[in-house]
Amino acid sequence: MAQSEAGLRIIFEHAQQAMAIVRPDGTVQAMNRAGRALLPADTDPVGRPFADLPFWSSDREATTRLLAEAVATCLGGSVYRTTARATLPDGRIANLDFSLWPVRSDDTVFAIIAEARDLPDAGA
Repeated sequence: MAQSEAGLRIIFEHAQQAMAIVRPDGTVQAMNRAGRALLPADTDPVGRPFADLPFWSSDREATTRLLAEAVATCLGGSVYRTTARATLPDGRIANLDFSLWPVRSDDTVFAIIAEARDLPDAGA
């Protein structure tokens, strides 16, 4: 089992898309290398509310509402998907295909996977 978990961790860390594991309460449990690349170098996302991470829109209230809706959608068992804008550490704005999907065990959502993929032509 430990070897299997280690293998999954390696795959998670090396995924090309930004990924985070978010607890049902909205806090970050883990974030892969591509996800951490969206954050300033000194930012540790683990244990922080996902909505408070610095790459989201400067409109904190709108971001909090959007992510609360997304988490509620996942806790109801559905996938949430939208396009989002993120501010990168160098100040550039990235257009992202952003999704949250529930991870269940025995019909209980125990984690939410957040994924973001760059949409380079979306801002053109």
